[in-house]
Amino acid sequence: MFTLEPRAVLRDVTLRDGLQLTGGMLSTERKVATIRSLLALGVESLEIGSMARPDLVPPMANTLEVLAELTPEELGRCWVWVATPRHVERAAAAG
Repeated sequence: MFTLEPRAVLRDVTLRDGLQLTGGMLSTERKVATIRSLLALGVESLEIGSMARPDLVPPMANTLEVLAELTPEELGRCWVWVATPRHVERAAAAG
């Protein structure tokens, strides 16, 4: 019989949920710098944005630009919240 070791994955959601809830606005450059700092500190998984409509969720308006600035290695540890198949396509096209 084999057993699985318990494992939890914690995902930092500051750049998506935190900004979305507070309405805070950060430039693309500031978001990328924050992502790189969190990754350098050892955070394994980050939720960095959303494909929500910019007119409804302004803090997420630059998510595609943020994705475009990240390296493939960084993207491998980042997540983007999507709600529809079209959002999945847009996020995938961005990296």
